[in-house]
Amino acid sequence: MMLRGINSSNEDVRKIAALAKEICPDRIQLNTVVRPQAEDFAAAVSKEQMGALTDLFHPAAEIVAEFSTGHAENIQANQDTILSMLQCRPCTADDIADVFDMHLNEVAKYPGKLIRTKVIRVEQKDKSVCYSAVIGEDKEYRRHNSEGSEKLRVKK
Repeated sequence: MMLRGINSSNEDVRKIAALAKEICPDRIQLNTVVRPQAEDFAAAVSKEQMGALTDLFHPAAEIVAEFSTGHAENIQANQDTILSMLQCRPCTADDIADVFDMHLNEVAKYPGKLIRTKVIRVEQKDKSVCYSAVIGEDKEYRRHNSEGSEKLRVKK
């Protein structure tokens, strides 16, 4: 696992490559943070830098980090699906837009409603604004749909 500023300098990677060479692996895989990290110090190494480091290893390392999240197939973005995603992990507005193939302007309305109902919170991670589900006691919020509104319970 490569972390920017922790073990991603050429000197650090050369040391890791030397250790790897001693055990004669069949293959070497490099990874980095690709989701909003839990700790501020755990910052991602860029795809370009990862690519430049692969040849320091013997055999040459392969990059296993998934830099593109892809789109959710047949899943409609709404308060429930976005909340479900945020219960799994913190996400930026860009993450939500990527997963649901939405424009950022469209994404903006969903976190606002969930923040006002206090089921998600805003966190600053590195230089990004992330949204995460409130963990702790059960919370309720109202979902408005064509039949009116209904209460939904957010479980721990």
